[in-house]
Amino acid sequence: MTPDEFENDVMPRILSAWHSRCLCANAGFRKLLSFNFNDYGTGPMALVDSEIIAHRIIRENFARVGDVGRSQDGDILQRYSCPQCSTKCEEEYAEYSISMYRSFFRFLDMPEMADYGLYLVGMRAFSSDDFLKVHDFREAASLNEFLASIGAAEQSDAADSR
Repeated sequence: MTPDEFENDVMPRILSAWHSRCLCANAGFRKLLSFNFNDYGTGPMALVDSEIIAHRIIRENFARVGDVGRSQDGDILQRYSCPQCSTKCEEEYAEYSISMYRSFFRFLDMPEMADYGLYLVGMRAFSSDDFLKVHDFREAASLNEFLASIGAAEQSDAADSR
């Protein structure tokens, strides 16, 4: 799936689910948004699905909390609060080139995450060898599996997958 297909075909379903019920409590949602290449000892890489969802849900809908800060490495830090459940999360954002940036989120009130994260679009990196080091994310077998993993499946879809 391409990023444009994800944005046009999948994001409306995710946004609809988010508007009807908060996704913050879902461990798979938190896992997807937590993707950080530093966890794998790789060069800069980003998970495209996470970047799109973070922008459309968190940056466009959550309230910013406090001033922008900097991490010890100089990355930009911004805290947000969910308007539905008041969960706090912190974004760490860095740019590596004109075409490579990444952000990831730490959910401060609910740090537990799913063991595995699912994606549809995939990762981008300077080196394809880095993909081999990512051991706790995999491509979803279907759109329904992906949506269920982040708590965005329609109620009937979720019941069918059990």
